[in-house]
Amino acid sequence: MEKYINCLINLKLSSIRRNSLDSLTFDQLKRTLYNTRWRLNVPDSISIIASDIETLTVEEIVNFLTSSDDILEKSIREMRRELEELGYEEE
Repeated sequence: MEKYINCLINLKLSSIRRNSLDSLTFDQLKRTLYNTRWRLNVPDSISIIASDIETLTVEEIVNFLTSSDDILEKSIREMRRELEELGYEEE
């Protein structure tokens, strides 16, 4: 089932990138779905899954991503990684 979900997410991602959010990543879209539409559980029906993915709006994605603590955590992790690559270590 996961490969079908990933395929549908990739199709939605291509559409969103083409029409509005060209910097959106697969992980961001997937995290949005799992934390908004499928917070409690992923539907058993592929048609419901496809409908959930297709009806997901850019506004929902942006609202989730901008309100998510993941953005701050990811930014901190990325900054640490970049500093380590430059030779700076944590004290």
